[in-house]
Amino acid sequence: MWKRVVELKAFTINHSLSGRDLTTLVRDEDIINTEHMTTLAVVVPKAAQQEWMLNYEKLCDYVVPRSAKNLHEDTDYLIYTVIVFRHVVESFTNAAGLKNFQVRTLTRDPNGGHFAYRAELEHWQEEHGKKRHALLHWCYATFGEVFSAWVHLCAIRIFVESVLRYGLPPAFLAVVLAPRQKNESKVCRMLEHFSGGTMSGSGKFWATEEDPSVASLAGDGIESHPYVSLTLNISSEKLA
Repeated sequence: MWKRVVELKAFTINHSLSGRDLTTLVRDEDIINTEHMTTLAVVVPKAAQQEWMLNYEKLCDYVVPRSAKNLHEDTDYLIYTVIVFRHVVESFTNAAGLKNFQVRTLTRDPNGGHFAYRAELEHWQEEHGKKRHALLHWCYATFGEVFSAWVHLCAIRIFVESVLRYGLPPAFLAVVLAPRQKNESKVCRMLEHFSGGTMSGSGKFWATEEDPSVASLAGDGIESHPYVSLTLNISSEKLA
């Protein structure tokens, strides 16, 4: 949730000039706000830049002459500021809209001279960092306990399946093997040899993996061997 909120806020700032937040583009010194006058931001299509410069003073009365200032541009739009009297803001906005000029109002953060949206984004970024740090700390602290519990459950499963397969009293040896990937097949053959192969003479009672009857008895995804085997995937790729 927190990451998504930060991404949405950042997207608004980095979006096209027609829809992005202007706090990263307009500085305090670019804004004049008095009792009678205010500064407006106008998004002008690049193709209409000349028309804007020729006509912005004529869009309505009480527009301060030569007050247009180009602050920023991208591939499609330019951002201009213009100073008008407060009582004509609505008239100026409507007249500009008729010529495809988008007027954006600018508001200050009364607590520090920064714009409210930038402060809000920084707040969400800080909160996201705190939440992420707390989550990672919790994961590191509990991973050992969870992993230990998982291994214990695997050991219980090995014990139960061994009793179900070989009966009582339990007489078996439980070991943990970590062979290299290229040696897995070789290790499996050795285990089959010692547990149910030529040494014990019981290999004839175990079908090969290709036998569908064995697969149906063992269940989907269960390897059939003359010994009880459980694979633990603990590589970094699996954990990721």
